[in-house]
Amino acid sequence: MDRTYAGSYGRLKVLRLEFLNQDFMKSLIDKTPEEILQALSTTSYREDLDALSAFSSGTRLLEMAINRHLIKKNRQAMQAPPPAARKFLESYFSKWDIENVKTILSSKFIGYDLKKRKNSS
Repeated sequence: MDRTYAGSYGRLKVLRLEFLNQDFMKSLIDKTPEEILQALSTTSYREDLDALSAFSSGTRLLEMAINRHLIKKNRQAMQAPPPAARKFLESYFSKWDIENVKTILSSKFIGYDLKKRKNSS
């Protein structure tokens, strides 16, 4: 392994412990949003839930906390690799943002209003 990646690998290996395991994720399937919030408050999501709980609650809090957590993890991932590899991650995350914007614009163009959509099942 290239020595410039050894430290990065170690940092990422530690961050991996913060990801939710498959069993935990499966346990959330049949839970209500409030039960999911309660379960996530015992994980690395607690900081995000605490920071946003004054602004929102329920499903909206859950969505905001997950997004905030993802953004933090993306920032950590951007800092993890050696400088020569960071450009790749910047390009990847930029493409992700562009795809999200394209999806929103396409939805608006065809007249699809996300606010009107209810649970279809």
